Amino acid sequence: MTIILYENEKVNSLFPITLTRDASEIFCGGITLFELVQKSFPKNKVIKLSRNYLQSEKFHLSTSENEILFLNASLIPHFESINLFQKELKRKTSHLFTNENKLIGGYLNLKELKISHSQMQILTSIIVEKYLQSFNLSSKQVGWKTFEHIWQLVTFNKEILGDNLQYLTKGLQKKSKDFYVAKNVKLPKQFEIDTTNGKILISKGTILKPFVFLEGPVFIGENCMIKEFASIKDSTAIGQVCKIGGEIEASVIHSYSNKQHHGFLGNSYIGSWINLGAGTTNSDLKNTYSKIKIRGEETGEQFLGCFIGDYTKSAINTSIYTGKIIGVSSYLYGTLTKDLPSFTNYASANNMKEVPIEVALKVQKVMFARRKKIQTKEDELTLREIFSNTKQDRKTSNIISGRFSI
Repeated sequence: MTIILYENEKVNSLFPITLTRDASEIFCGGITLFELVQKSFPKNKVIKLSRNYLQSEKFHLSTSENEILFLNASLIPHFESINLFQKELKRKTSHLFTNENKLIGGYLNLKELKISHSQMQILTSIIVEKYLQSFNLSSKQVGWKTFEHIWQLVTFNKEILGDNLQYLTKGLQKKSKDFYVAKNVKLPKQFEIDTTNGKILISKGTILKPFVFLEGPVFIGENCMIKEFASIKDSTAIGQVCKIGGEIEASVIHSYSNKQHHGFLGNSYIGSWINLGAGTTNSDLKNTYSKIKIRGEETGEQFLGCFIGDYTKSAINTSIYTGKIIGVSSYLYGTLTKDLPSFTNYASANNMKEVPIEVALKVQKVMFARRKKIQTKEDELTLREIFSNTKQDRKTSNIISGRFSI
């Protein structure tokens, strides 16, 4: 059986996080959907069917393959949900899967439906769901949720991280009750943990400096540096190769991002290759204690911070208001009071200018080199495509090109 993770139009509601990655690469609950499906179906080939500019290799289906499982790439990466879902795959007749009457995937037996492989080869992510529905198959209701709104990247992480950690302890050493570390993790003599509310997992190659405080559930990825006096707590998940300091609460940080100095990060979602300067702090609670709106939509949440796209940087002492969304490759100074499009220099609501694509590419190349990664032609083309695709956003926000100064 081949498993195809396909994107649908809902991926747009998760911008800017999904501007630079397939929806199946959203890091949430300590893992991505792509990784989760690979772990759950170790003998099966897993293929991403993404937007054109993110499709790293041409979609190809083996002519010997007659069983295809389609799954929405926006499904949350929850071990317990996929475990229950696997039980529904025992029957080999073609059928669809829904959650709350929304299509989340389908199983097709090509021989049963008399589908040729040439038909399958022309599929694109945008037409998968219409294609599945065209067979008028019976559907099975399953309890597997999808990301529908950007704030759910934070709320679902809080919901599933504790559950997921029990499945991620394999290969780790149990140091004490609900505290697990890889063999080569460096722990100082002076640090404090609290596992009352959940497990704490630290992956290989990670170093803890003295006087760190960890309160579970917490997941820390490989080769991270947790700086002195860092406080990490309340359902925080950190990816690989991150440098982390200050206070972090109920947040997700993708791989290769740094927040290594003092400052608060709460109920926020941070992409990859981001650097938050010393003193950068976000608000996750309104002064009125009222529920937070994001992009004009009611979230029903009282605590929500910021959502930051890949490659963005903040200067020292940057302050970010509650529930703000910041695009890809933007540069922040001062106090951010509004949502910010991609490729924007921001000092105030009256001082914003476009970041030229050549500047963004130059910074990307330097950042990659610092982590011994080479900027490829594909990296360059992808960033150029995103720059072009977000031009209208900047126009709508009256962000023009020109010299920027603060």
